[in-house]
Amino acid sequence: MLLKDLPRDALLRPLSRNEVLGMILRLTVFGAVTYYGIKWAMDAMDPTSKQKSQAKKRASGTQAFMFR
Repeated sequence: MLLKDLPRDALLRPLSRNEVLGMILRLTVFGAVTYYGIKWAMDAMDPTSKQKSQAKKRASGTQAFMFR
């Protein structure tokens, strides 16, 4: 379906509340799925991600201990 196939009045009418809420919901879900999908893919491609996160936790615990 191309833009020129749609009736002109359908493009110019204001959106209803339900259409706006539906659009916001779809964009939110799409954004969340995209974010977590990319995050999962990056973790899956990085073989040392678990080691990095454990080292970061150890380092933050050491810094808190040093500044007491």
